[in-house]
Amino acid sequence: MVNYYSLHWLKPSEWALAYPLVRMVHPQWTLAQWLKRARILSRIKGHAVHKAEMNGLLAVQDRRGMIHGLLLCRTEQNFTGTKYVRVSDLVLARLPGAQIDEAILEGIAQICTDQDCAGLMLDVPTYDETHLGLNKDMLKQYHFLPRGMIYSRVPP
Repeated sequence: MVNYYSLHWLKPSEWALAYPLVRMVHPQWTLAQWLKRARILSRIKGHAVHKAEMNGLLAVQDRRGMIHGLLLCRTEQNFTGTKYVRVSDLVLARLPGAQIDEAILEGIAQICTDQDCAGLMLDVPTYDETHLGLNKDMLKQYHFLPRGMIYSRVPP
């Protein structure tokens, strides 16, 4: 089955297309503020998005060009030099079915392969049995298994 959704790197010319989705989470942001933030997020560590070091914004887009999800993605290394793909700041329009989840996981798995990364670090809130809106069983299907814990400090 061909997936109706795909995950791809968001180009500067597409940043404005993601604004309605971003506004759902950050209603106080104007389009100009979002475009400035997108420029900053797409230049993590001072590097523009390119094949050698993939950092920036990823979009889940349908065949019509509508953006249904947005996430920040970057490659990082630990002390031993092992490379990981880190995904954070997910904004997702939840629709019935699993096709959006599949598009995200297929895309991230491909980035891990392309970048010769050992794994995935999800830096997103967890809700019950899901991570990033994704079912734990689906993460396992793509060979992503839990290997650690991250704690966030909640202000008193």
